Amino acid sequence: NEMMWQMDTELSHPVAQGDNTETAWIKFFERFLPSRYSCGRAFVVDSKGGVSDQIDVVIYDKHFSPVFFELGSNTYIPAESVYAIFEVKPKLNKKNFKYAQKKLVLLDALLEQVLQFSVMANRNQVVNYLI
Repeated sequence: NEMMWQMDTELSHPVAQGDNTETAWIKFFERFLPSRYSCGRAFVVDSKGGVSDQIDVVIYDKHFSPVFFELGSNTYIPAESVYAIFEVKPKLNKKNFKYAQKKLVLLDALLEQVLQFSVMANRNQVVNYLI
C-alpha cells in the first residue's frame, strides 16, 4: 500500500511528471543515437563563462567535446558540443510556449558565437533548435 501511495503521489506531482517525461524522451533518443553522442538534462556553458538554464533534453557530442563537469545530478557541457535541444512540456499551451521561447532566446545568446564560428569553419555542421 505504501508503494502504491508513493507511485500515485509521484505520478500526480507536476515536477515528478516532468522528470518522468524527460527521462522517457532521453531513453528514446539514447536507443537511436550513435555512441559518439549523448543525451540528457544539462546546463550549456559558453567560452565566456555564460551558463544557460537547465535544458530538459540536450543531444551533444561526447567524443570531441566531453562534459565540463558534473555536480550532483547536474551536467555542464560546452556550447560547442550541442547538436539539438528540447524543452519537454506535458501540454503545448501559451504559457509553456512562452516559457520555452524565453529559455531558447537566452540559450541562443550562448550559442550565437559558436554557430557563427561553425558556419565559417564547416558549412556542413548545423546546430538545431527544437522546441
